[in-house]
Amino acid sequence: MKDSPLFRVTKTRSWRHSGFTIMELLVAVSMTSLIMSLLVGTVLFMHDGYHTDMVRTQINGNLRSGLDVLSMNIRQAGENLQSAFPAVVLENGTEGAADVLKLRRNKIKEVLALCQDISAGTTSLPVSRNDLSVSQCVNSNVQGSWEAFQTARNDDGGSTRIFIFDLSSRDGEFLDYTADSFASSVYTLTTSAVSNAYSALTTAIYVLEEYRFAVNLGNNTLTLEFEGDATQDSTVAFDVTDLDVTLLMDDDTEIEELLEDDGTYDWKDIQLVEVTLSGSRERKGIAYSTSLSATYFPRNVLSYDG
Repeated sequence: MKDSPLFRVTKTRSWRHSGFTIMELLVAVSMTSLIMSLLVGTVLFMHDGYHTDMVRTQINGNLRSGLDVLSMNIRQAGENLQSAFPAVVLENGTEGAADVLKLRRNKIKEVLALCQDISAGTTSLPVSRNDLSVSQCVNSNVQGSWEAFQTARNDDGGSTRIFIFDLSSRDGEFLDYTADSFASSVYTLTTSAVSNAYSALTTAIYVLEEYRFAVNLGNNTLTLEFEGDATQDSTVAFDVTDLDVTLLMDDDTEIEELLEDDGTYDWKDIQLVEVTLSGSRERKGIAYSTSLSATYFPRNVLSYDG
């Protein structure tokens, strides 16, 4: 009976309670460490990539905001202004510095002529004469425009900015226009003192809006100065390091500067305005830079130059 298969015991080796060898443990730990290193490296790479993309996206967003403001003012530049007036002024930055762009438009259709010579320091601008020798200075012809100036001043609370410009000498400046009068058969405007002497008939007076765009490298911003008043300097966009503007003229010439005293071209010769804004921001000691470009058509070049 003991030899019966029912009572036969087969001795087999059991591995149930056996452990790993040192070599197997070392291999397992090495593989785990390698996998964890790859996972951590991948996560860190994706994390840095995410923040890098976020920084670039923020810079691009700021540059787009700056271009939006520029585009609006480029399209409005020259409104109610003749070709002889410098409605677009471009100052080329020297030695790689950012350009400066001035965009101007007349707030009202009316323009007044200076009807008597004035010297520096004068605070009264005569815009008519009590004779009939010059049509644009005849009282009856001037009255409507003088009243339009008066209305613009009152609409601005009793004081507004005007711009005086000599089309011959190309001298010009902003003035504070605070009062007006009609005395001794002459219409006049009372203003802050002029810095230059101006000649009669070659000098015109405008209720002008001017937007001056420049880059402040002190805080990397695109700034806007309104009507020549530095106290009204405002920030248009952040992270901006450069403004580059090129004017494409009707004769296919590309110019990088168009100054007030430049008689080669006037603003109605402009075909397109090409603008490039560059920006930069630092993160963890690394500077990330990018740029955006756009081309705009100054639509008022098509306006009647009557």
